[in-house]
Order: sequence, then structure tokens, then C-alpha cells
Amino acid sequence: MFSKRLRDAFKRAFTDKTAEDELFAVLGASVGQVVAMGTFTTAGGDTAETIPATGVLATDVAVVSIATAGAVPTTIVEAVAAADSISVTLAADPDNDHVLSYIVTRSA
Repeated sequence: MFSKRLRDAFKRAFTDKTAEDELFAVLGASVGQVVAMGTFTTAGGDTAETIPATGVLATDVAVVSIATAGAVPTTIVEAVAAADSISVTLAADPDNDHVLSYIVTRSA
């Protein structure tokens, strides 16, 4: 139940202020702090993408999903928090037309 509620709130949070508030309420019950969240359009040219995210630490937890698939859809293989960024590996080159949604949390 929790994961479905989180997923649904996460999908809506980037276009709806009420959904964003709901997302923080859901996450507040399970994590210490939301460090960063937003969307990122892929640059393409490689399977590796780096999302700039000021304040993120390598010890944080990053959750990334494909909000909008591009002309040639791909999937996310891995997302790892790093210093001031999130490193994302995709199964294939996403070109420059995929939109990724991300949220980074830090334990209390």
C-alpha cells in the first residue's frame, strides 16, 4: 500500500502543489528529510546521465523514474546519489528527449 501511494504521489508532485504536499507527507513518515526533487531532461549520447542536485550526498538515497519516455524508450538500470548529483545509468542511449523525475532522501 505504501509503495503505491508513494508512486502515485510522486507522479503528480511535479505538476500539482497539493500532490507535492502529499508526497512530503508520505515521505515524512518514512524518511528523515527530502533533500532534492525535480525533473531532468536527458542530454543523450551515452547510457550515463548526471543530474545536478546541489546538497546531495553520496550517502543519500536517490529514486529516479522516467516521467516521459522519448522517441526510442529505454529503462533505468541504476540511480546512485553522489556529491551534488545523481548518477543514472540507462539500458540504452536516451537521446535528448526523455524526462526523468527524481527524489533524494536522507535518513534522520
